Amino acid sequence: MPTPKGKEKELTDPPFEKDEKEELEEIRKRMDVMLKYEEDLAILQSKLDMLSHDVEYLTFHSPSLLRAQSKVKQDPLEAARSNDGEQEINRLKSGTQNLLHHNGTGDITSDKRLEWNAKNWCVFFGIVITAGVGIIFEEIVRQGNKKSDADIPTSEEVKEKIKKMVFMRANENENDFWKDVAQFAEENKLNLADMVYFTQYIQSTFPLTEQFLWNKLQDKTDIVNLLKNEYRKENSITALFILLPTITYNNSPLPRCIAASCAQLAMSDLANALDN
Repeated sequence: MPTPKGKEKELTDPPFEKDEKEELEEIRKRMDVMLKYEEDLAILQSKLDMLSHDVEYLTFHSPSLLRAQSKVKQDPLEAARSNDGEQEINRLKSGTQNLLHHNGTGDITSDKRLEWNAKNWCVFFGIVITAGVGIIFEEIVRQGNKKSDADIPTSEEVKEKIKKMVFMRANENENDFWKDVAQFAEENKLNLADMVYFTQYIQSTFPLTEQFLWNKLQDKTDIVNLLKNEYRKENSITALFILLPTITYNNSPLPRCIAASCAQLAMSDLANALDN
C-alpha cells in the first residue's frame, strides 16, 4: 500500500531534526566563544600578573627609599642603654658617610674631567684611544698613589642588579639571605665600597619592626671588629657574610637591618683603611 506523500516526508525528515541541529550548532558556537574568552582571560591574567609584579617592584624601590641611599642609615628603633663606645661608632659612621656620598651622588663632572684628561694624555704620548683608556689611565694613577677604588661610584648597572637581587630574596631566612648576598658579591666582583652601598640598601628595605636595644654601643663596635677580623683572615667579603648570620646578641640572631648596619660599618672602615 503506497505511503501518502505527507507521511513520507514526516518519516524521512522528522520535524524536530532541524531544530536539534540548530541547537547543537548554537551550543558549538557558544563553546567556541567561551574557549576564546578563556584564552583571552588567561592572556589578560598573565598581563595583570606582570603588571602586579612591576607595581610591587616599583613600590619596593620607592623614590623616597632610593633618595635615602646617600645618607648613613639610623633606624629609629635601634637604641642603647649606655652610650659607652659612642665615639667609635660616630667615627665609623663618618667614614661610611664619605663612601655613600660617592656612591649616592657620583660626581659626573669629575668623571668627565678624568676621562678628558686621560684621553689627552694618551694623545700626547701617541697612544691609540680606546673605550677603556680612561679606566686604564685612572687605574695607573691610583696604583701610583696607592689608592683603592673606594671612591669610584658603584655603576647604575650594578645598583640595579642589587635592587633586583634584594627583591627576589626578600622572604628568605637569614642564613640563606646572607649566603646569597655573599655569592652575589663574588659573582659580580663587588668591592668593599659596592658592598657599603649594598648594605645601605638592605637597611632601607628591611627596617626594624620592633625596638632593638644594645646594652651599650661598644657591643656593636665589638661585632664590627669581629667582622673586620674575619674579612682580614682571607681578604674575603664572602667570609664576612658567611659569618654574619651566625652572630647572636642576647641569645637571638641579629635582625637583618642590624646585621646589615654592622657589616656596613666594618666594610667602610676596611675600605677607608686602604687609603691611609
